Amino acid sequence: MEKKQGRGGFREGSGRKTTGERGKTSNISFRISPEEKAAIDAKAKAAGKSTSRFMIDLALNA
Repeated sequence: MEKKQGRGGFREGSGRKTTGERGKTSNISFRISPEEKAAIDAKAKAAGKSTSRFMIDLALNA
């Protein structure tokens, strides 16, 4: 059996799967209180989004 290059094992379909979203290589970081984080997390969950997606949508549509 040939050794695969990069991530993954020797079996077909093994290893880390891609997320399907390419090109996301930048990070934005800011500090907030635990209470603010809880409020943001709750609003994101209520919107049916991840916290990251909620914040991105909020920033781009502001």
